[in-house]
Amino acid sequence: MDVKMLGQRDQKTGLNSLFVTPLYLTWQPAPNVNLLTGFSAFIPIGDYNRKDSANTTRNYLTYTQEFALTWFINPSWEISLDPTVSFNARNHDTDYRSGNLFNVDYNFSYRFSSMPDLQLGVVGYYTQQFSDDELEGHDVAGGNRLRKFAIGPQLFYKFGEATGIAFKWMHETSVKNGPKGDALWFQFALPL
Repeated sequence: MDVKMLGQRDQKTGLNSLFVTPLYLTWQPAPNVNLLTGFSAFIPIGDYNRKDSANTTRNYLTYTQEFALTWFINPSWEISLDPTVSFNARNHDTDYRSGNLFNVDYNFSYRFSSMPDLQLGVVGYYTQQFSDDELEGHDVAGGNRLRKFAIGPQLFYKFGEATGIAFKWMHETSVKNGPKGDALWFQFALPL
């Protein structure tokens, strides 16, 4: 993380949070449509110092309910939407509680028939905060409600039915009441 603000600069590298989902429930109402729901928690694991501008973790728990839809239009095209509702706990070091959020991740992807394990796509997210931030138990003036939109490319490669890697870059635009930036992601999935 690299923060530049009011002529000052602060940099940190480190862990953010651990994402834990005890159970996902899935349903396939049609051969080309998959639905998913699950309850998750983001548990902060990085170092946090309330005096620093740059912190790799938010230093509070977030509980999330997820509902996801993937539609395989045909063997080449896929559309995925992953709406979530998140409820944030208080940061005990600052006595600040960020408001609760609605978020939807999206993915529009194409698989080449000559290379069916490779997928290229456009990914991103839209985030809208629906409750006010609180400081010491009182609403923050103006609510300080976050709103963001991000878009970027993704490259995904499938090694097997349950194993794959993804690289994505997302550029944030139209940001209100939050930091604006770019995110480079490396994700992988493997069966345990």
